[in-house]
Amino acid sequence: MNIKFKREEIKKRYGGNVDIPPINSVSALNNPKSNSLIFCIKYKDEYLELLSSVSESVILIDKQAEIPIEISKFNCVIKVINPRLEYIYILNNFVISKKSSYSSNSYYIDPSSIVDETCIIEPFVFIEKNVKIGKFCHLKSGARICSNTIIGDNCVIGSNSVVGDQGFGIERDNKEEWQRVPFDGKPMKMPHYGGVVICDYVEIGALNTVVSGAIEPTIIGDYVKTDDHVHIAHNCKIDSGVLITAAAELSGGVSVGKNSWIGPNASIFQQNKIGKKCLIGIGANVFKDVEDGEVYMGLPAKKIIKDNK
Repeated sequence: MNIKFKREEIKKRYGGNVDIPPINSVSALNNPKSNSLIFCIKYKDEYLELLSSVSESVILIDKQAEIPIEISKFNCVIKVINPRLEYIYILNNFVISKKSSYSSNSYYIDPSSIVDETCIIEPFVFIEKNVKIGKFCHLKSGARICSNTIIGDNCVIGSNSVVGDQGFGIERDNKEEWQRVPFDGKPMKMPHYGGVVICDYVEIGALNTVVSGAIEPTIIGDYVKTDDHVHIAHNCKIDSGVLITAAAELSGGVSVGKNSWIGPNASIFQQNKIGKKCLIGIGANVFKDVEDGEVYMGLPAKKIIKDNK
């Protein structure tokens, strides 16, 4: 790899009195390399031999760590509260990247849609009619943005993800009163016209499906991040800062409160509400509302912690 870092910007962030060496890559703590960016959450003596073998690297380490002279003499050691966070921050803000440019013949945008000129659109992206996409978005190869979708600024739509397609609202023609799960009669699928609203700084992973609302839009709030293989059904409302990990499934009408975490393979039953700062554990099946700050795990999901602080 060859990464170009904004060394002067890194220097400013850490007080301007550090000498940032000419780093050009990243490396892991168990396989450190010279001229690279490294983070160490908790320093241990066993790292001495490994880190002593590198030079001119930037090593981010926790504030309480006692660093041997063998390491700090030949490297730039920066003590921070959260080394992993600082590592991510540097890569997101202080890396010089060249904007990719693709031929307009390699993707399709319906003439009725508005896509800001600052967006990166990779080959095989398909954008249907009445779509609006804001500034500095990145649509990766194979993404399909369906009609009546609005995407804010600085968003990423992952490879082969589908945003705004039809949901799975079903009724059966059986001349009976409404049932949550009807069994008799021919099934009819409800057309969905509500579309999807994705706010700013959202990142949708690869192979996601974010389904159109039936009448009102499905809403994804600011700074929401989803992993690969996530399904968000019609009429869901995902508040800002929510993290949804691989293969999680949110059924129709689910709402998730600010800064909550949905674990891998979790499944939320339709119309349920997840509060703020909740943690839904791996493989959990949630069949009832979850209050703010609670932790649920298991099948069926059970409350483990009342107040997640």
